[in-house]
Amino acid sequence: MTAEEAAAELAEDQDLALPPLFVQTLMERLETLQADPEAPVPNSDLPQLDFPSRQRAGGDGAPETETVHRAAWVPAESARDPESAAASATAWIIRRANTLELPAVVLSPDRKTEASARAFERLRGKDMRITPLARGGVAPGTGPVLAYLPQAGELELAARLAADGPLCVVEAPDFPVSGWARDANALNLDRGEVTDAYPAEVHRRLEQLIGCGHDGWAPVADAEQARQVLKDLLQEDFADLAALRAYAAGREFPTAAVNRLDELAGEVGFDRP
Repeated sequence: MTAEEAAAELAEDQDLALPPLFVQTLMERLETLQADPEAPVPNSDLPQLDFPSRQRAGGDGAPETETVHRAAWVPAESARDPESAAASATAWIIRRANTLELPAVVLSPDRKTEASARAFERLRGKDMRITPLARGGVAPGTGPVLAYLPQAGELELAARLAADGPLCVVEAPDFPVSGWARDANALNLDRGEVTDAYPAEVHRRLEQLIGCGHDGWAPVADAEQARQVLKDLLQEDFADLAALRAYAAGREFPTAAVNRLDELAGEVGFDRP
C-alpha cells in the first residue's frame, strides 16, 4: 500500500474521522519513510488529536460522561482540499446522526464540487439534501445539519434548521464564519481543538447587539442603539466586520438584516474585509 493509499484509507474511516491537517502531515511522514527507511522523521509537529471518548458504563453501571460538541467546522484554509474537508465534516455529522438516531440534513448549494460530492456519498440513506432555493420540506430540528461553503443566508438557514442541535460548517473562502464558530464554541475539525470563545466583555456586547436587532436594526431607535453597542465593541478592540456578519447570521438573522448591520458597523468605523 502506498503512502497516499494509506492516508486515503485513514481519511475515509468514519470512526476515526482524522482531521485533514493530521492526515496530510502523516502522509508526508510516510512518503519520507518510503523514500529512505533510515531517515529521521520528526513527530513533534504532528497536530494533536483530541477525540471524545465513547460512552461506556462506569463502575456503578451508570454511563460515563462523553464529550459531545454541538457545533463543528472546517476552516477555509483546510477546505482548499474539497474532498478531505467534506469527508471530515461528513464523518462528524454521521456520528451525531447515529447517536441521535436522526437523519442528517445537508445544505448543499451549487458550489458543491465533484470531490465533495464523493465524500457526501457516505451519507447515502442518512441525509435529506436541501438548497437555499428549496427551503420547504425540512422542519427545524429534523436532524444534524451540514452546511457546505455557506454564505450569510445559508448559514442563517443552517442555524435555523439545526434548532440548537448539531451543526457543522465547511467554511467558504469568501465568507469567513469564525464569528459563528467562536460564538458556538465549535470544534475545529482540522486541528481537533475547540474554537476559543470571545472574551467575556466582547461576548456581553455582542449579546446586547443581538438584543436590539429584533427588527433587523431597521427602526431608528434600534439603529441608534446598535451604533452605540458597535462603538463599545470598538473600544474592546473588536473591529472584525466579517466575524460580526457570521455572528449575526449564526443567530438566525436573514441576509437583509446582516447587510443592515454591515452598514451600521461601517458607519462607526469597523474594518472592511
